[in-house]
Amino acid sequence: MDPRPWSFSRLELYADPRYGCPRRYYYRYVEGRSEAPTPALLRGRLAHGVLALCLRDGLSVEEAASRVAGAEELDNEIREEALDLARGYLEAERPSPPFEVERKVRGVLDGEEFVGFIDLIEGGPVPRLTDFKTSWEKYGPLDSYQLPLYAWMAGAGQARVRLWFLRYRREPALEAEVGPGEIEAALDWARGVMRDIRRAEEEPLWSGFPPRPGGVCSECGFALECLGAEALGEATPEDLAGLVLRLERALQVCRERLEEVVKAAGPVAAGNQYFGMYPRSRWVFPDVAAFCDLLRRHGRDPWKYLEVPGWKLAPLLRGKLGEAIKALGEETVEAYFTHRDRPPDGAPAGNS
Repeated sequence: MDPRPWSFSRLELYADPRYGCPRRYYYRYVEGRSEAPTPALLRGRLAHGVLALCLRDGLSVEEAASRVAGAEELDNEIREEALDLARGYLEAERPSPPFEVERKVRGVLDGEEFVGFIDLIEGGPVPRLTDFKTSWEKYGPLDSYQLPLYAWMAGAGQARVRLWFLRYRREPALEAEVGPGEIEAALDWARGVMRDIRRAEEEPLWSGFPPRPGGVCSECGFALECLGAEALGEATPEDLAGLVLRLERALQVCRERLEEVVKAAGPVAAGNQYFGMYPRSRWVFPDVAAFCDLLRRHGRDPWKYLEVPGWKLAPLLRGKLGEAIKALGEETVEAYFTHRDRPPDGAPAGNS
């Protein structure tokens, strides 16, 4: 049993029908394993950290970013996107004192400790609790039990709760009222999930924690363990390469079978993901010169929209036509990971 306090995110990981996964819960909280942070998590951490410093200490976004641990080590795209999300909130709103940021709150439910962090809490007869979100999906403040639980831990019998979606600058905030009824419903939910987890912990190994495939799989750090490949930590490079080939083929077979089902019977759901036949748009411009001129007049670089894959152009890059094409364009070569039936140019065939 994990000795750490309970939290909403811990209960959600186990119980949420769309984004939770009992098996992932098992690896993280029963076995106590850690996961490498995903780009989305790193982006969210930096945006939240910058907002806290800007609001509490009056720093600029750039000054705040320099004080967030690990910010300078992030990929530049992740870093800039996180800072832009923080700027969007600061340009739209400045909370009026008194307020607190990143306030740690605690509560005791049936003898067990709960903890949480409220991104922004504004005082008054009826306090307002705000949670910043960096995801694209918008949902209501009472669509989950997170904010009612925060209100309970903050000791507020009545509160205004708000989700601020940093990616939506025109209509970023959704607000609701929380009272005793909403708080009691949240506590009942928490008690039920805690009971379910305790029962699951009594089952042998992970049998009480079945995997729940869905969109959460794309960010899970335990994908190999979930497939029964725990020993790969000691695998040789050749073992890993062989597993990739087998998984790719198995994936192809699964996709082909699933596509047949979808074509015959319609979409198939897995968690919050839907497999179906979706339209894909493709544009062709017969008058390329007019298209390029239009983009230039609006300050856009046409080549960003007219890049040609090397494999598609390769048959034309011979003789006089090829020389003329090379004189007009610029080739960019990037290294990327894949597999072929021969080693890359200049590389030895095999591992020493």
